[in-house]
Amino acid sequence: MKKIFFTLSVLLILFVQACTISTTKIEEINYYSVIYNSNNSNNSTAGTVPVDSNKYEEGKTVTILENTGILVRSGYTFKGWNTVADGSGTAYITGVTFTMGKSDVTLYAEWSL
Repeated sequence: MKKIFFTLSVLLILFVQACTISTTKIEEINYYSVIYNSNNSNNSTAGTVPVDSNKYEEGKTVTILENTGILVRSGYTFKGWNTVADGSGTAYITGVTFTMGKSDVTLYAEWSL
């Protein structure tokens, strides 16, 4: 009888250990977007901004898209893209790359007279 009780006790302990829920935290992966903005509040632009439908993880490489929508602004020349609407941010030209950070990135069209 003692032998059966001991065997059942060992089996119960093994069963409980096997059923224990793992508390390992699963890391959440965040994805971010690149949004292109015509940077023209008075709507004197024609064409459309490029659309980057990719979703990027932090640390991934982003390639600046071309002016595929033939975005134009009356009296101005398209120069490229900037991270700040007033041009005081980081300027990018088509085809260069940057590393995605921890948030969405808006790129504003840069115009010169």
